Amino acid sequence: MNSGDFLGSCGIKSDLWPWFLANLCSRSFVSYMYLIRQCVNHFRRLIHANEPLLRRS
Repeated sequence: MNSGDFLGSCGIKSDLWPWFLANLCSRSFVSYMYLIRQCVNHFRRLIHANEPLLRRS
């Protein structure tokens, strides 16, 4: 499985791949990744807090 197939399955077109790599080095991309991480941590906390409720149902 190559990177193009993987990105395609994630809804990212392979022609955006060079652009993605170019932005990987930019500061805006780093802050974007930080934002994503904050969101993921937030959802993890929500899921963890609701775990007893999820188990009960």
